[in-house]
Amino acid sequence: MRGANGLVVKGKTGLAYPRRADGSFDRTQGVGWFVGFARAGERRLVFAHLTRGPATAEGNASALARQGALDALATLAAGGEIPARRSWAEEKCARYRQAWSDVLARRGRVGLSETVLASH
Repeated sequence: MRGANGLVVKGKTGLAYPRRADGSFDRTQGVGWFVGFARAGERRLVFAHLTRGPATAEGNASALARQGALDALATLAAGGEIPARRSWAEEKCARYRQAWSDVLARRGRVGLSETVLASH
């Protein structure tokens, strides 16, 4: 497909559903992907875009993944930047910090030693 700014994209969508404990498919929670390559002038890019979640009015998870990838590629082709995502280590630490903060807000610091508080 061809887009603005001379962007040419070729790719393939895919869709899968997780299994429930009883072995049946959970068709309410699709996993969709769009993989391929893009070219804009001399710039070349190989990409993979993954989306998880329920089907919406805009389509199933693979349609949403395709649209998300195309939107990001159009932004890049126009000279924009896609915000960097955190690494899993950074994400894990951020989640831990938030959870620790939530626990302290709910339960307070009573009964926690200074050592425990300092180490978290």
